[in-house]
Amino acid sequence: MSGPRGETRQRILEIAQRHVMQRGYHAFSYQHISGELGVKNAAVHYHFRTKPELVQAVLQQYTRQFRAWSANLDGQPAVARVEAYIQLSRDFIAADRVCCLGMMACEFNVLPDEVRHETERLQDELFQWVAQVLAEGRDAGDLSFIGEPLDQATHLACSLLGGQQLGRVRGLPAFERVATQVRRGLGLPD
Repeated sequence: MSGPRGETRQRILEIAQRHVMQRGYHAFSYQHISGELGVKNAAVHYHFRTKPELVQAVLQQYTRQFRAWSANLDGQPAVARVEAYIQLSRDFIAADRVCCLGMMACEFNVLPDEVRHETERLQDELFQWVAQVLAEGRDAGDLSFIGEPLDQATHLACSLLGGQQLGRVRGLPAFERVATQVRRGLGLPD
């Protein structure tokens, strides 16, 4: 969608995504978004009738962003992609954010069904990408771990998601302890 309506819709998504990543689902409202845009709540409702519809769109946008981010890493060695994935967590912490998956997982049991479904889709896609990277790295002899790639991917992704939360509370040095252990668990040097 182009033009002012498309620009407004995209700006709403950007603001909502930041709120999701900083506050979670329940700690922001349309009023927060309309206040930042300098419009009435009705303008936000014009583009997204309900908050679940808005957050579902945010998660879909985040998934597209993750796909684009990971596509930019195509062709790089698995070790470089793992390091980039760790760096992504550092970037979130520096921006006082947590991955959308991490935030939605914290509130999962009290999310509307459509948001829960989109969270599960995001988790599946993210974990599958990590599993593929790990499998390629192990096959190339660059990574070492015990078990199946998807099991290790689940462990790695959960460690980094928890590390993001820890980094919010204790700062980047606390996250770095998690990142160091993640790297050691893959047979990478400190």
